[in-house]
Amino acid sequence: KDLPEDEIKQRKNDLLKIRKYLIRQTHCEGNIADYEGWKDLQNLSFHDFLREVGMYSKQNTSYVEAKQRYLSALSASVKGSGSVFLKRNPKDVFTNNFNPNLMFLHGANHDIQVCVDMYACAQYICGYLTKNEEGMSKLLKNINDDGANLSKMQLLNNLAAVLDKHREVSIQEATYRMLGFPMTKSSLKVKYISTVHPNFRDGLLKGDLKNLDEGESIFLNSVHTYYENRPEVLETEDDKVYHPEEITKEYWTKITLAEFWAKYDVVYDGKNKNVEKQKDFINKFYKRCSHSYEKPSMVDRGIQVILNSTIWTK
Repeated sequence: KDLPEDEIKQRKNDLLKIRKYLIRQTHCEGNIADYEGWKDLQNLSFHDFLREVGMYSKQNTSYVEAKQRYLSALSASVKGSGSVFLKRNPKDVFTNNFNPNLMFLHGANHDIQVCVDMYACAQYICGYLTKNEEGMSKLLKNINDDGANLSKMQLLNNLAAVLDKHREVSIQEATYRMLGFPMTKSSLKVKYISTVHPNFRDGLLKGDLKNLDEGESIFLNSVHTYYENRPEVLETEDDKVYHPEEITKEYWTKITLAEFWAKYDVVYDGKNKNVEKQKDFINKFYKRCSHSYEKPSMVDRGIQVILNSTIWTK
C-alpha cells in the first residue's frame, strides 16, 4: 500500500542502522570467535538487540512498538510482493534457512528461500544462473597486475581475451562434458512462425546471390514455402510407416499451417532451386522419426503431440 514519504524514509534509515550494527559486530580482521563484538552479539536477547539497533527511540517506547518498528524496517528490504523472515536469535545470524528433513536426506549446505510469487522464482533462478564467477575475477586481476608496462589498448585486449576464452566450471559440468552427456534435456520443441503479411515478412538471403538461376528466389526456403508446396496426395512407400491420416485424400488439403509446422521437420538435402524441385523433394522424401505412430504411449503419458513428428530425409 502507499505510504507517506516520511514513513518510507524512516524505514530505510532504520534498516541502514540495523545493517551497520550487524556489520560492526560481525566483521573483524582476525578470528571472529575472539572478537568482542561477536561475543556481545551472541549473548544478546532479542529485546536487547532491539535496544542496541535503536528501535527504542524514546524512554517510554514499549516492546511491542519497538518490535513493530523493527519489522517495518525489514519491510524496506523486501523486493517484489512479499518475503518470509524466519524467527531466530541474534546468535544465529550466520545460520542459513534450512529444512531438517531435507538435511537428513541430503547433507549439503542449505540456503532455502520462500518464493511468494512466480516473478520472485524467476528472478532467483536468473540471478543464480548469471551470478559472477570468482575464477574469472582472479584471472582478470592477474592480467591487470602483469600489465603494468602495457599500453591501455594492449591491456584492454588482454582483458577481453580472458573474458572471451576463459570460464570457470564445476567438477560436475566438467565431468558431463568429458563424458559427452547432454547439458540440457527437454520434451518440448519451440518453433517460430511469422504471422505478418507476406509483403512485410522477413526472409533469410541466400549466400550465392550472383549464381542464382533465372527466376530463382533470393531467399532460403521457409515454413511458408514448404507449406505452400506440400503434396496434395502423399505417395506411400513400402518401407515407410505412416499415420493413417497422412494417406487420406483430404488430409494435406485441410491441414493448417500451425499443424503442419508442429508435426513435421525438414532435413535439408541438396539444393532445391525451383518450385518444381521443391515439390518433387517433398513428394519423394518422407520418413517417420523415432516418435512415430507405433509409439502412441508417448502421447498417452501427457507429452504434447508435437513429439509425434515427421522428418523429411532420404
